[in-house]
Amino acid sequence: MTRILVNPERLRALSTELKALSQQMGGLAESVKRAGGNLDWEVRQKTNVDANVASALTQARHLIEQANQMADYAGKKAQEFSAADQKSGRTLGELIPDLRVLPWYPPIRRLLPWLGPIVLLPILRPWPFPWLPPFKPPVIKRPPALPRPIPQPTPVPGPRPVPTKPPQIPPVDQPIAINDGLFPPKAPFNKWYQSGGGWPTYGDGTLHNGIDIKPQPYQPGVNDQVHPIGPGVIVAAGQETGKDKDGKIYLKGYGNYVVVKHTLPDGSNIYTRYAHLAEKPNFVVNDKVGEDTEIGTMGSTGNSTGPHLHFSVQKEYPVSEGFWNHKPGDLVNPKDPNSQTWGQVMENNFMNPTSFLNGTSNTQFIDSRTTQQAG
Repeated sequence: MTRILVNPERLRALSTELKALSQQMGGLAESVKRAGGNLDWEVRQKTNVDANVASALTQARHLIEQANQMADYAGKKAQEFSAADQKSGRTLGELIPDLRVLPWYPPIRRLLPWLGPIVLLPILRPWPFPWLPPFKPPVIKRPPALPRPIPQPTPVPGPRPVPTKPPQIPPVDQPIAINDGLFPPKAPFNKWYQSGGGWPTYGDGTLHNGIDIKPQPYQPGVNDQVHPIGPGVIVAAGQETGKDKDGKIYLKGYGNYVVVKHTLPDGSNIYTRYAHLAEKPNFVVNDKVGEDTEIGTMGSTGNSTGPHLHFSVQKEYPVSEGFWNHKPGDLVNPKDPNSQTWGQVMENNFMNPTSFLNGTSNTQFIDSRTTQQAG
């Protein structure tokens, strides 16, 4: 191995030179960074300056770090050789190889002058080297732009649907009108109960040509309106009156009453009576009514012991009613054993009213409001 005499002062000078070189490299790196940063953003994107500058700065930092290591190394060895010279004057070859033969020293020395041009080379305009093909930055492919949605016209709101009322479904206990224009009987009240005399006799056994009923539950002024059991024509509406011994007129018998004629599909008629109404009826003969017509309110006029409705069904109108205060088996002519009974007379002229109220009569009425009536 070649032995070289070591001069500690020279090592110190080399250390100082390396530190100065490191500072120069740092300043050059900052200059390159500022130069790249001052360029327009679009130019930097097209020429890829930011990537090149970042790569050059990384290399410069590595070189600066190596130069500082070399300076520290040289300074340390200078101190060691100074101490060694004082003791034995040993040579540098025994302690450290020549810095100039270190593998990473020559590249650093050769790279420093070219650091700046290498970094700025891609962005130089015009191209300074006519014998070389110009630098072409990589083309950044952008994804194709999505087509813009075609604006749709705002829909014009149409007319609002007209709310329709749901069909009114009658309660189960009420008859439903048949679609062929025929109407089954419907009770004068939505719900009713027998409140007094029934068919065909009172409680004492005497004859009764109808049935006494009340609404269920009874609420005066609320549900005591009286309606005919079906469409028909008024044949009588008035008051049954009498005079007392002083000549004063009073209501007797049926009191305020209404009689309605109903036409059956075969052309025949039946008649229904509504008696003991609270007020005098406001109808005249031949007025047409339906099952929804209010013909009065329940009362206690005439021969009545309390508010109720007397309802009866007649086969003919008018008829003789001499069976009052008689029992079904009483003879019309007591002197003739073969005479009819008063019960037979009533049954010949009246029908069981209960069957018309509970829907068991199998009877249907023609609407008198749309059909010409016979006399």
